[in-house]
Parts: sequence; structure tokens; C-alpha cells
Amino acid sequence: MFGIAHFIRRIWRHPSNQGRRLRALARAAAWRVTSAVTGAPTELKAMGGLRLKVYPDSGVALGLVCYNARPEYHEMGLVQHLLRPGDRFVDVGANIGYYTLLAASLVGPAGAVEAFEPGQPALDRLRENVALNRLLNVRVHALALSDAAVTARFLTGRDTTNRLA
Repeated sequence: MFGIAHFIRRIWRHPSNQGRRLRALARAAAWRVTSAVTGAPTELKAMGGLRLKVYPDSGVALGLVCYNARPEYHEMGLVQHLLRPGDRFVDVGANIGYYTLLAASLVGPAGAVEAFEPGQPALDRLRENVALNRLLNVRVHALALSDAAVTARFLTGRDTTNRLA
């Protein structure tokens, strides 16, 4: 487990918080307190003017809150650089949909996003975030992808680390 100093350093150094470090620290502290007290989900402003609902019981939620909805800053920047209106995007292991939303905002109504998520509750939350934003260019698939047609065991109850056994 990381200490508070490590947590603060990570927020302070993250590229998405450049020029707004104190705001990011305040947002993280408020999230920790509010989520502990209420247990209620929060809506974040996400990429392309979309909204992302995050839940306090999710490990990915804290990263989204602390890093201005861009926890994987460089990877998300690459997606932003590559996708154009009308493109197709496949999000394998979509979780709650932050790449799905990013891609949907970039490919626009002429494009398409195929989001694959086999695990609960991430699948429900992915569907909720797609519906929240009325994304008609996104199709959600409740399954895992593989290079072979097989039946496999899936480990669940591990939030963002759900995976094939």
C-alpha cells in the first residue's frame, strides 16, 4: 500500500495535472472524503465534453478523479492522435468505458466503437456510461475476446483486475 506522500507525489507529477496541481489534490481529497461518507457515484467531465460516472468501490475511479479523467495520459494521447472522424475502434476489456468514451468522441457519429467487457459490475457501468452520453455509435458486447473459440473461466470480483483464469 502506498503512503500519503507517495499518493500526493503521483498526483503532483502526473502530466494531466500540469498547471492545475493544487486543484487536482483538492479534487482527490474531496473524492476520498465524499466517497467514504456517502458511498455515492460521482460524474466527471470526460474527454470530448462527455460525462463519466465513477463509483467509490472501483479502483479505476480514483485514477480518473486524480488525473483529470486521463489516468493513462500518454496512451490516451496516442488514441487521440490516431483516431479520426469516421474511424472504427475496438475496446477490448473496456471496463467502465473511459477509452470507449474517448474513442466515441473522436470518431463521431460517422464512426463506430465496439466495446467488449465480460465482467460485472464493469459491464453494467460501461453500459451506464454509454447510455448517460447517448452514444449511438457504440455497441457494447458482454464477452471476452480471444484468438481461439474456447470456453474459459473468468476471475471476477477484482474490479479492474478481472481476467481470464
